[in-house]
Amino acid sequence: MECDFCSSHATEWAYPARNFIADVLADPQGIFTAYGTVILSSNGHWAACDQCHALIEAGQRADLAHRSAALFAAAHPEIPAEQLAPWFHKLHSQFFDNRRGPARPMSGGSAAMTVEEAVRQTVLCGDALEARRMLKVADVIVACEGNDSEKFGIKFGLWPHWAALKAEKLVLTEILEHMILDEPLPCLERLPRSEIVAITEKLLRVNRELDRMGRNP
Repeated sequence: MECDFCSSHATEWAYPARNFIADVLADPQGIFTAYGTVILSSNGHWAACDQCHALIEAGQRADLAHRSAALFAAAHPEIPAEQLAPWFHKLHSQFFDNRRGPARPMSGGSAAMTVEEAVRQTVLCGDALEARRMLKVADVIVACEGNDSEKFGIKFGLWPHWAALKAEKLVLTEILEHMILDEPLPCLERLPRSEIVAITEKLLRVNRELDRMGRNP
């Protein structure tokens, strides 16, 4: 599991924190969304290595940001560390504002957040339909890529657009089947049968987009 502050792999501590919106980033290639921008959110606890934990406990926020920027820049030399430090300082400030108590030790990485846990954190305040979609996102990613949330930055609310589309396909198919059978979908209000055509058309659009991406089935 990676440190959520500096991205090193020797994590020893977990800080409880509220979910929060961290930033809005451009996504012109549509990796994470079809809309050109992606909302970067923080979901659940923050893992920390011993070095970052020591800086946090000492209140050395500037040093924490510089450490994070330096290590990130070493892995991504196309981005200068001096450009990253202010962004990390902003992100970490939001962590401090949303921190919910002292760090707890992680035994052998046992507090690592899985895909399922990370997605579950994002649906705590959502409506029933959105929660159903996001839990399907977890199912899709786990089935295709495994249960390691760090693969796609799900800790920060990032999952690939193809996974969201596959989840949407599953939910729409489920809704359509229940509507045809005139049965309520668990946790959702019964939808009028007049919506069958609209939902079918939406399902066809999702299928076409998945075909275009080479992700169907």
